Amino acid sequence: MAPLRTINNGQPDMVWVYSRAFVRRAITRNGIAIEREHGFHIASAGLLRLGVSQQAAAPAAKLDRLLRPFSFFADDAILIGRKSEEGAGEVSD
Repeated sequence: MAPLRTINNGQPDMVWVYSRAFVRRAITRNGIAIEREHGFHIASAGLLRLGVSQQAAAPAAKLDRLLRPFSFFADDAILIGRKSEEGAGEVSD
């Protein structure tokens, strides 16, 4: 987890960035089993890592459907989970 200064819509911005491992641990520690994970921003993330500007990299997101097998390289992910019966009602920090 770390703060990241970036440009968002042409304006300076700061966002908090969390690793997938951090998010998975937080979710599973609270009794939620991760059933599916969908990575997105694959192509644009790769281009940003190569030094391409955010504005030039953004249109590459259209290629993400073709790059699904490489979603582990994605910058963003949606995790879908289900609260386990034994974890129901428990909440931890």
